[in-house]
Amino acid sequence: MVQHLHQAGHVWPAGESLPARLAWGAHTPTDRTTVLTDVTNGYNAGVFSPETAVRMLQDAGYPIDDVTEEIERS
Repeated sequence: MVQHLHQAGHVWPAGESLPARLAWGAHTPTDRTTVLTDVTNGYNAGVFSPETAVRMLQDAGYPIDDVTEEIERS
């Protein structure tokens, strides 16, 4: 798309478009160690509520079935 815009604005010469590939990456940490560090730092700094912290751990794959029950255990 960028190439087409540059060609339309006569910045690049018109012609055949170069092949491109779009690859989506994770927008949040995907490894559990990073998530645990982020949750610990965020919770200790008062940025995350207990519910948010536990949900983040749950989303990262930690074996948490019920967020409320997990908070009550701590």
